[in-house]
Amino acid sequence: MAAGRLKIDIRRKRILELLAQNGQVTVAELSGLLNATQTTIRTDLDTMAAENRLVRIPGGAIAIPAQPVQTPVQEAAPDALAAQKRAIAAKVLSHIQDGDTLFLNSGSTTLRVAEALCARKRLCVVTNSIRAAEVLAGYPETHVVLLGGEINAIYGFTFGDDAVQQLGRYQPAWAILSVDGVNAVQGITTYHAEEAMVNRIMLQQAHRAIIAADRRKVGRAGFTGICRLDDRFTVITDSGAKPEELDEKLFSSYLDSAGIPDPELIIRPSGENRTSNFLLWQSAYSEYVIMDILWPDFTTQDLDRALDEFAKRNRRFGGI
Repeated sequence: MAAGRLKIDIRRKRILELLAQNGQVTVAELSGLLNATQTTIRTDLDTMAAENRLVRIPGGAIAIPAQPVQTPVQEAAPDALAAQKRAIAAKVLSHIQDGDTLFLNSGSTTLRVAEALCARKRLCVVTNSIRAAEVLAGYPETHVVLLGGEINAIYGFTFGDDAVQQLGRYQPAWAILSVDGVNAVQGITTYHAEEAMVNRIMLQQAHRAIIAADRRKVGRAGFTGICRLDDRFTVITDSGAKPEELDEKLFSSYLDSAGIPDPELIIRPSGENRTSNFLLWQSAYSEYVIMDILWPDFTTQDLDRALDEFAKRNRRFGGI
């Protein structure tokens, strides 16, 4: 009996260690790592949740915030991937120009983005992150709008009908989101069901979107779906992401053309029968029309001829 109790204690201690490292765990992951059945792991998680040692979520658990509430917004716990998130924020910044308009949601990665935005001028940022708003308010040339609504005091964000209605007033150039999971099947997901609608509206209203996700989030799925990945999204992660978690959509998101649909027609002037290293990835299913005319001499009539030729093509997109 004592030996069995010791084994349980060791297993549950290991669960807490994994939570401290990753912030979240799943039943399936723990079952494999700890060589225990999924039924046993569920019992462990339920018991530990009742003891207030973790927070139970469907399919797994997340860590309890380490710090008590000191102000309306809890202070953030130390971030083990702070350096990687700063690198992600720097990459996000490379897409943002002076004078841009942005949506920014809540999260530890978007907080790093907020810090990086001091390098840009005349920004207008609409956010539901109380911490990000505090950071951005310190930049004299940045106009900040903090969404109203209900407050999640633990994670420091606003949500609810008021926040959603406010979002409908704006159509910014960019939505920058920190999420809990991103993969090709489930798309973009979060563990905060109450914030999912805010994130969804941000993506609908913005012209383009950047998904900022550290390596722990790539290939994962959170509790609540936000939306599927599409061509408007650029996914930015750190170099620690596993190769098997990187799919075609994620690869495309790293290209300079991320967010722009792949071309359906490419017109090759000068009669040259070669691609000249032009859009090699993006043109995988493009139709080529080769025309024996120099580009400076190209006219609208030539364009019409190319479009007529394109209209006659039977496009199979790799099929037989």
